[in-house]
Amino acid sequence: MAEVTRRRAITLETLAIGSLLLPSILAKIPGAAFAYAHVSVAQDVLSTVRYASYLGILIFVIWTSGDGFATFGFRKADWWRLPGRVVLLHILAWAPLVSTLLLARSAPGGLRFMPPPTALADVVTVIDIVAASVVIQSITFGYLMTRAEELTGSIYGAVAISAILFGLQTISLRNFHALDALLILGQGVCYAVAFALTRSIWPQILTLAVYLGCSHLIFLHVWTMR
Repeated sequence: MAEVTRRRAITLETLAIGSLLLPSILAKIPGAAFAYAHVSVAQDVLSTVRYASYLGILIFVIWTSGDGFATFGFRKADWWRLPGRVVLLHILAWAPLVSTLLLARSAPGGLRFMPPPTALADVVTVIDIVAASVVIQSITFGYLMTRAEELTGSIYGAVAISAILFGLQTISLRNFHALDALLILGQGVCYAVAFALTRSIWPQILTLAVYLGCSHLIFLHVWTMR
């Protein structure tokens, strides 16, 4: 009876945490009222506040669960002894950005430098990128993947579920491209497998933060389609 009660509680808890991803997923739907075309400083600030509130909810849920933060990847990562396959997975996670740059070189207009936005805009964007990286990785892989593995009894199922959730948050349905979708799903698989191997969320957070930061630098400062 206790086991059934625990599974029911974990299922409801997991669905509640998973619902936090809905705004990010729904924003990708074409024509969504809140889908962003141009992000302003105010929108970045609101986004950061939203991520901070999500993180607060996640921390509260983990704290009251009794399972401990280390269970969900909030543990020290041995940076100098990460296995080579984990490093390779993180390198492969950059495939969407690299492939986009390669395609951009042959596109009309190619690569050209853009006038930089204001310093304030850059600072606010960097803060939002860090917040997004922490929350996306902590919820999608640290929490939901751990719970999915417990509920399904399969690490492979947990990897698939978390990779799909990552893709739903990241793939744009307004500018859908099959290759981009496959690459982003592959990126999600890389993060999921890396988490399964290390059981620490910090390397994934760092990789995603640097990835999003480079994306911001490239697409706002360097490259645009004429």
